[in-house]
Amino acid sequence: MRKRVRTERGGCSTWSVTVKKFEEICLIVIDDIKAGRKKVGDKIPSIRAMAEKHKVSKNTVITAYNKLLEQHWIKALPKSGFLCGRGFVQHTHAKRDPVLYRY
Repeated sequence: MRKRVRTERGGCSTWSVTVKKFEEICLIVIDDIKAGRKKVGDKIPSIRAMAEKHKVSKNTVITAYNKLLEQHWIKALPKSGFLCGRGFVQHTHAKRDPVLYRY
């Protein structure tokens, strides 16, 4: 569960929100994509490699990757791993119904 923590700095109070571990993994992958370090179609680390790199359990990485799959940030290829997938929207239907693909 998220905790809200109030801190006082220089007479100003600020709120900070703690982030769950799986959310941190999601943010790392999204940041890599947005910053251009990973492009559409590039492989991202396997579940095991990501878990070892960030010292979290494989279940934490699986949860993060499932969230990223739901939001189309990555795409899973059976027995091949995961790819950056922000651009995997099929544009073949754009001619039939342009309203769906206006963004």
